[in-house]
Amino acid sequence: MSEPDAPPAVEPSAAFLEEIQTMGLRTPGRPGAHAASGHGSRALPAPPAPAPPAGARPDLRARVRNALGELDTALRRTLREPCLAADVRRDRELAAGLRSTSTGCRRVLVLSAGPGSGQSTVAALLALSLARVRADRVAALDLDPLTEVLAQRLGAPDATTTDEVLAASTQTRWRGVAPARGGVVVVRSQTGAHDATRLERALVAVERSVAVTVVDPGPAPAALAGLLQGATGLVVAAPAGSTAAVGRVLGLVQDLGHGVLAAHAVAALRGPAPGGALPERSVVLPDDPALTGELDLSRTSPATRRAATRLALQAVRPR
Repeated sequence: MSEPDAPPAVEPSAAFLEEIQTMGLRTPGRPGAHAASGHGSRALPAPPAPAPPAGARPDLRARVRNALGELDTALRRTLREPCLAADVRRDRELAAGLRSTSTGCRRVLVLSAGPGSGQSTVAALLALSLARVRADRVAALDLDPLTEVLAQRLGAPDATTTDEVLAASTQTRWRGVAPARGGVVVVRSQTGAHDATRLERALVAVERSVAVTVVDPGPAPAALAGLLQGATGLVVAAPAGSTAAVGRVLGLVQDLGHGVLAAHAVAALRGPAPGGALPERSVVLPDDPALTGELDLSRTSPATRRAATRLALQAVRPR
């Protein structure tokens, strides 16, 4: 017995199609329609996208998506790359150690082992690293009246002078020098270190409101003995291949009667590490193009910031 013929297909009317589109449904078999299930169920329309907040800029959602994507990438790299995770842990340990060294006001003297040692760069890195990690105030004193490189490196070429500090410190409500960019209190001397008594008075006035003072006496300090007298830490800047020059500077410091200070001094070596043995207390600062001109720690490499933090930790750690 033959099967009956299937009924002819009925084309839906235009009114029916218009009603279906008004309801937000799609008809199977037409362009853009969802595939119907075996039971003839119809696909529901996708929920409408949430409207942006009132007053938001059109590109706000795109910017938020990009920021979240960058954060997700950074988290994945930290979790997946063991070496990067170890660097992050090491940075946190260095920062925690640097924050814990707060026994009174520390005064760090930065000396030079010769021309091209990067004395002012090392002093600026020390001050910026301390100000970045510590919650208290950090001061940087530039005693080179001819060049004032340290003040320029810290973005304060017109910084307060020691004479202005002495004049203002006599006022009853004086609260110290306001910090410059990077959170560092910058003070410069227009007469250098020739008047040791007046300079010490200015230093004492500055240190009333700070926890650490970094002193850059210039290439040839005129009153080295007086500067060493009040120093609690010593850093000798030198090129990486001039470790012998560091020994000569430390010998001079020892001859001036500051053997303990020389024994705990730190050598800040600029450039690639030499093949020979390094001094026991030394930190190698890598070559970094960002260490030229006005310094900004955010533009330096992670290796430079890590080395500067390690140098600062050794310089201010109590003996």
